[in-house]
Amino acid sequence: MTDKLLWAIEAQKERVTARRLAALRAKWSELDKSRIDTKTTRAVEIAMDFENARVLGYDIITYNESVYPDSLRSLSQPPALLYVRGDSKALRSPMCVTVVGSRDASGYGESVATEFAREMADCGICIVSGGAVGIDASAHRGALMAGGLTVAVAGCGLDVDYPTQNRELFCRIERSGAIISEFAPGTRPSKQIFPFRNRIMAALSSAVVVVEAGYKSGALITAMQASEMGKNVYAVPGPITSSRSSGTNALIRDGVTMALSPQDIIDDILQSGGGGICAAELLEESPAPLPKEAENPVIEARESRQCTELENLILDAIREGHNTVEEIERCCGESTNRLTAVLGMLEMRGIIRLAFGNKYLIQ
Repeated sequence: MTDKLLWAIEAQKERVTARRLAALRAKWSELDKSRIDTKTTRAVEIAMDFENARVLGYDIITYNESVYPDSLRSLSQPPALLYVRGDSKALRSPMCVTVVGSRDASGYGESVATEFAREMADCGICIVSGGAVGIDASAHRGALMAGGLTVAVAGCGLDVDYPTQNRELFCRIERSGAIISEFAPGTRPSKQIFPFRNRIMAALSSAVVVVEAGYKSGALITAMQASEMGKNVYAVPGPITSSRSSGTNALIRDGVTMALSPQDIIDDILQSGGGGICAAELLEESPAPLPKEAENPVIEARESRQCTELENLILDAIREGHNTVEEIERCCGESTNRLTAVLGMLEMRGIIRLAFGNKYLIQ
């Protein structure tokens, strides 16, 4: 534990002198905090977090260990360490899919989440979710029904009994996967830290599936984070009369892949070998653009009549799968300011639209 402790302190950019090391090795009950400076106090707090986790029986994984998930290393600010209940090897499953949705789920949403997770787990895919009530809990249960792996990412310390309704479920997850958190024991759940939890859920998996979510659901944050990481996002359609599905249906409207069955996702994951499905890879594998004579003649005529040379260059880039501002800029060689202005004009004229993940699509 000593090496892990020292590395965690260094990750916090603490300068550990011999005197501070001696303080860390002292018994907690004998430590006189009034005689050490702020940095040393922070180091001792980290040490006590380690000690508390050890007493509670949790594993601690630091960034420099081989068991630390490679998918988290790519984050701009990866967690310096992870607290783990269960089998930490579950974090390095070659195929993972995150399933998210509303806490206030309908019977339809819960049954869909269970069935999707069960079938994916039956194919060897590890199911990742947030351990919350509703869609999250249903996804974990579906994976357990199949005898598969599942990982719950907690938005609090692992010793905090939250949510209490899932206490028995967490015990089952611990036996058949892992519960993880980047937050030290004793950390209470709050709205401020849930987005940090969501980014881990998005990063761990090859794809994110939104089963049922309203406009203000935190599941949409996870979906957006996954899209920004270049991961594929799926949405399961719901009744247009249900507010619980308003966010999910909006994702589909804005260009997210619609999933009508678990097999839609399984086929993509297995085809990619679990290495991660990202929009760029899918665009590279997509068929070449249709020849001019095979395109919609109405759209073709409208574009040729109304568009400038630069606008046509932009449209050609979008057709070829270069959908973000950065990609279009590389294709056209124009400044960002001018490109943004032209894209705005094309959007106002109804020729293109801005879809989910800040990607431009031909109308």
